[in-house]
Amino acid sequence: MKTKQINKIVIASLFAAIICVLNISVHIPLPSGYGYINISDVFVLVAGFFLGPVYAIAAAAIGSGLSDLILGFAVYIPATALIKGLCAFIIWFVSSRFKNKKYPAIITGVIAGEIPVPLLYLFYEYVILKYGQAAIVNVPFNFIQAGISALIAVFMIITINKADFIKKYL
Repeated sequence: MKTKQINKIVIASLFAAIICVLNISVHIPLPSGYGYINISDVFVLVAGFFLGPVYAIAAAAIGSGLSDLILGFAVYIPATALIKGLCAFIIWFVSSRFKNKKYPAIITGVIAGEIPVPLLYLFYEYVILKYGQAAIVNVPFNFIQAGISALIAVFMIITINKADFIKKYL
């Protein structure tokens, strides 16, 4: 196995662990009683930007899904794994369309990656889980989570992107 591939596997594993631990240690239950808000999306977005689709999707899905399991929200695992994996894929896809990975790529990718998250959770809670009004009550909180996570992620990605040593590992 090539060193670069091993580095990506190790870094993706670290991202999954960070996502899981951050999710578990910093979460606020929603008023509806269904689900919680957190800022682990920051690392989902960072992983998506730097790792590429396969490793980022794996880190996002495993880290987020595992935290749902540990926190007792197993009913959310399928949705969380798909939604967070999609979030990581979207930021990679959108930001990779830019010639250089500077501010427009970062900002556009982060926004594109986070916008679907609250909407997909609404769909899952309303249509699949049939939570009704409780699903609608969660929407503003999910958008707040997405906005805060996106803002923090932009600054983290810009900072990490300026560190040239990261590029040698990825």
